[in-house]
Amino acid sequence: MKTDAYQSTLMRSDKGFNSMAFGPEIDVTAASSNLQQQQHEENDARMRKRVLAISFATILLLGLAFVWLRSPVYQSSALVQLTFPDVGTLAPEAMAERAFAVSERKLTSESVQTNLLNRLNDGGFELSGEQLNAMLSSHGEPADRMLTLFVQSEHQDLPLPVINEWLGLYLAEYQQQQGERTDKNQQHTNDKLADLEARISKQRESIRQFSAQYDVSSIQQEENRAINKMKNVTSALNEAEKQQIQAAAQLDAIKEAKRLGSPIASPDAKAQAQRLRASILSIEQELAELSERYTDKYMALDPDIVKKTRKRDSQQQELDQLTTQSAALYETETKQALLDAQGRVTALTAQRQALRDETIASKERLSDYRNLVAELDILENQARAHKAKLLDIEVVQSDVPRIDVLEYPAAPTYPIGPNYWLDSLWVLLAATLGALLSFKVLAMVSVRRPTGPTSANYTVVQTGNAAPGLGQSTNQQLEHQQNQLLENQHVTTPAIAQAAPQPSQLPNVTSTPRQLSTVELSNLFSQAPTDIQLAIGLMLSGVAPSEFSALKGSQFDSAQQMLHLSGRFQRSLTLPASVIALLPESLSLEASLWLQEDGSQLTVEDIDAILLIAAEDAALSNPAEVTVAVIRHSYLCFIAEQGLKLSEMESVSGYISPKQLSWYRGLNHTAVPEVQLTHPALGA
Repeated sequence: MKTDAYQSTLMRSDKGFNSMAFGPEIDVTAASSNLQQQQHEENDARMRKRVLAISFATILLLGLAFVWLRSPVYQSSALVQLTFPDVGTLAPEAMAERAFAVSERKLTSESVQTNLLNRLNDGGFELSGEQLNAMLSSHGEPADRMLTLFVQSEHQDLPLPVINEWLGLYLAEYQQQQGERTDKNQQHTNDKLADLEARISKQRESIRQFSAQYDVSSIQQEENRAINKMKNVTSALNEAEKQQIQAAAQLDAIKEAKRLGSPIASPDAKAQAQRLRASILSIEQELAELSERYTDKYMALDPDIVKKTRKRDSQQQELDQLTTQSAALYETETKQALLDAQGRVTALTAQRQALRDETIASKERLSDYRNLVAELDILENQARAHKAKLLDIEVVQSDVPRIDVLEYPAAPTYPIGPNYWLDSLWVLLAATLGALLSFKVLAMVSVRRPTGPTSANYTVVQTGNAAPGLGQSTNQQLEHQQNQLLENQHVTTPAIAQAAPQPSQLPNVTSTPRQLSTVELSNLFSQAPTDIQLAIGLMLSGVAPSEFSALKGSQFDSAQQMLHLSGRFQRSLTLPASVIALLPESLSLEASLWLQEDGSQLTVEDIDAILLIAAEDAALSNPAEVTVAVIRHSYLCFIAEQGLKLSEMESVSGYISPKQLSWYRGLNHTAVPEVQLTHPALGA
């Protein structure tokens, strides 16, 4: 009936195209049945319920069988304590911890288990090594020095004899090994003590020989005496160096005075010359006074005046002679004083170095003697420690613990496990979770893609006064949907095929936008301006036109050839090199794309107008149909035909309206291992 309605609808459409006068627009709808889809959904629901019930029952039955078919476990235990004597020179706490750790490891050692297995097999118990190892366990409490031995078995009469044999074997071997260990420790300590005694005797002999050779009793006195002598020599050396410096400076002054022609005299000669000059000056003053009173003739005859005159001449002669001879004598004395000072400096320096060497040698000998004495003290302390240890071993045996059995094993009267009811509860929870998980997995893998569209809408527009560019092509998807609908209803009536309009018979029927081929998109991309090329490239890479206005320069990663989109459909898209090359070089991080000269942004309508020109330049058919919506539709068809689920299309290409999303339900597709998200028209 639904097929007949569809056929009659198409026939009425055909008659309307041929005979009736068209109004402005007429809507013709061909409805398809949802029975098959509903049947699939009901079958899936019933299957999920069966899987849920079967999974729950299977897991529950298997788990309960595993829980309740397990045998009960019986356990027998024994409690022992290690007691150490609280005496001795060694650290008892450290020894106790060490002995406790050894005892705990010894319980489950391979040698103990092997001997225990042999004893049990000799007693008539047929056990393997693996079975025995699984039965034995121990728990230690180091703080209380207590060990608990456990034996578990599924047989109620087996734990008691096993733990009795295990405890007896452990106590016997432990006592035997402790006795052997005590003998070894005693022998080792005696050997060490004998070696120390020999080294002490040798060290004492070395100290005696050293004392006899260097007279150690007087080493300290010699050192103090040498230090005092070195202090005196250092003071004398400082004084000699001071005199040397003074003599050298005085000699340099004499040479400079000779060069300048200045009078040269020693301090003593200068004092004597000053006395002579004063005496001469006094005599001349007296003669001057007498010359005013007497005549020259009288003065030449007066004996006193003549005597004074001679005295003056004599002193003047002496002064001249002193001035002439004192310069050479002063220079000679200065040179001699310089030589004497240099000799004293050299001698005192050598003497001080000798005293220093002697002091160093005394200190080294004293240090060697003290080292010998310190080494002797260390050896003697070690010998005393080993004697004390030997005493502990021989008398007290502080490192040998005493083992006391605080609780002897008893025969088990009830099982310790398993807890069947608690384990059953866990199985119930596991069955519930497993059933829900299997239900969820089945729901994920059993999602079916619809086999055909549920409805097809056609809009018949008037052609008499229509624009030349409208209604001249028919969507190719219409014919595919019609044929698929007929196949789904299993109807092959020839009349339907004859009545159904062919694409050439429906020039004015439109439903979905036009789908451009790869060649058409490539030609359009090559003929478009740079900014429109960028818009085409972004749409063919997965960017929705509604996201154009929010694009910023900071979202492009040219190095990685990525575009990071934010918002509700946040995602990262890979851009081909041909699109990355179209980005403006001066694009700032916060700048928007497609800014016009007046500062406004290029709108979708502006892009549609430019696309019309580019389509005409590319010689595409019906260029007026080439719009942003057509390019977007062509890209969505491209990814849908690769087998991409409708539920995943928005995560790849941004927002798609529910009506538009329904267009791609009936597309034939070939599933590919990996969906290609960049359209081949970009040359990627």
